[in-house]
Amino acid sequence: MSKWGTIILASAFAVAIIGAVTLRSRKNTNTKSGNEQQLLREFRLHPSPFKPEYMALVDTARDAKNYDTAIEVLKAAALDEPKNAFIFELLGDVYQEQGNIAGAEAAYRRAILDDAGGVVVYTKLADLLWEHDRQHAADIEVLLRQGIATTGHVNIMKRLARYYSDIADTKHALELWTMVLKQEPNNTAVADEIARLKKGQ
Repeated sequence: MSKWGTIILASAFAVAIIGAVTLRSRKNTNTKSGNEQQLLREFRLHPSPFKPEYMALVDTARDAKNYDTAIEVLKAAALDEPKNAFIFELLGDVYQEQGNIAGAEAAYRRAILDDAGGVVVYTKLADLLWEHDRQHAADIEVLLRQGIATTGHVNIMKRLARYYSDIADTKHALELWTMVLKQEPNNTAVADEIARLKKGQ
C-alpha cells in the first residue's frame, strides 16, 4: 500500500472511532435524560413520602437554571422534613440564584430557626442582606452576634469583623479581629489587618 493509501486508511479508522464514541456519548446522555424525566414524573405523582433520590432532581434543575422545578422539589422535601435546616438552606440558595431575594432571606432565616448551630447559613444571610438590603444593614450585626453567641465559630467572627470594616467602625472591627486572632494566632493576614486598623486610628 502506498504512503497516501496508509494515511487515508488511518484517517478513516480515526473518524470511525470518533463517530462510535460520539454515538455512545449521545446514547448515554439520552438515557440519563430519560431517567431524570422518569424520576420527575414519579416525584410529581407521589411527592410524599419524599424519597431521598428526588434530591438529584434539584441539582439537575439548577444546572439547567430550571429554578421552579428545584423549588418545587425542595418544598415537597420540606413538607416531609419540616425541621431539616439543610433543605431550607438549599432552598435559600436556589431562591438567590433565581433572583428571589425575599424568598432566599425567608428560607435562610428558617434554616437558622431550625438549626441555630449551623455556621454557613449565618454568613450566607449576612452576605445576602449586605448585597441587597443595606438600608437594614444593622440586621447583619444582630444576626452575626447571634451566630457568635450560639456557635462561637471563628468564620462568623470574621464576617462580622468585615462588616464593621465595611461601615468604618474601627473600634468594633478591631475587637472582632482580635477575637479571631486569639483563635488563629498564626493567621498573618488577620494580624496585618489589625495593624492596619490601629495605624489608621
